[in-house]
Amino acid sequence: MKKFLLIVMCVGMSFSALAQISTGNSTSKNIRTGNRAEAGNFGLYIGADLEFIKLSVKDDVTVAPLPLVNFKYMASDHLELRIGLDLNKYSQNAKGDLKVDKKTYEVQNKVNHADHAIYPGIAYHFSNRNILDVYVGAELPLGYERYNLTSKWDGDDGYSIKTKTAFNVGLGGFIGLQAYIGNLPIAIGAEYGIFSRLDTGLKYKNVEKASKESDEKITYSFDPASQNLLDMDGTYDKLSARNGSVGSQVRFTISYFFNK
Repeated sequence: MKKFLLIVMCVGMSFSALAQISTGNSTSKNIRTGNRAEAGNFGLYIGADLEFIKLSVKDDVTVAPLPLVNFKYMASDHLELRIGLDLNKYSQNAKGDLKVDKKTYEVQNKVNHADHAIYPGIAYHFSNRNILDVYVGAELPLGYERYNLTSKWDGDDGYSIKTKTAFNVGLGGFIGLQAYIGNLPIAIGAEYGIFSRLDTGLKYKNVEKASKESDEKITYSFDPASQNLLDMDGTYDKLSARNGSVGSQVRFTISYFFNK
C-alpha cells in the first residue's frame, strides 16, 4: 500500500511539472532584438578588409585594416551615406659630415612622404528588421601620394632630388549583411564586393646636379614598390607607368550608431 501511494505521488508531481512547463510563456517572445539605425542617425565603424586579385602567375591577397575615420549617416530609413578618410604623413631629416679625398662635405638628406585617401560611398538597406539587415552599395575611393627625397652636399653645391606624385581612383560594388547586438546601438557585419582600381604616376623623377659648374640632369625611374612593371629597371629620359587591377574583397565591420 505504501509503495502504491508513493507511485501515485510521483506520477502526480510529474504531471504537475509538465503542466507548468507547457503553460509557461515562450522565452523568445521577451528577447529584445536591438536598435536598428533609422533616418537621422549617425554611425562610426571600424574593421578589416581582405582583397583578392587573381593573376595569371599567382594569386595576390592583401589584408589591411580599414581607415580609423569611417562615418555613416542614415539619410532615410533605407538610404545610408558613408565616407572614410585615411591620412598618413611622415618626414625624416639627417645631416652629417662626409670625408672624400681629404675634403669634407656636409651632407643633408630630407624625406617627406604623404599618402592620403578618401572613400565616399552609398548603400541601400532593404529590411526594417532589427535582427538582420541586408543592403547593397557602391563606393568611389580616391587617393593621392607625394614623395620627396632631397640630398644636398656643401662645398660643390651639388644636390639630387627624387620626387613622386601618384593618384589612384577606384570603383566598387558590394552586398552586405549586419546584425544588431541585443539592445545596444551596435552592429557587426560583413560585406562582399568587386572592385577596380587604377594607379597612375608609378615613377620617380630624378633631378641631379653634381657641382656648381655642372648642368642639371633629369631622368625617370620606376617605383620599386610597384610590382609587375615588366622588370624595367634603370633610368629613362621619358617614362610612363600605371597599374590597373580588378578583384574581389571581403570586409568585416563593427558599427556604433548614435543620434545628433
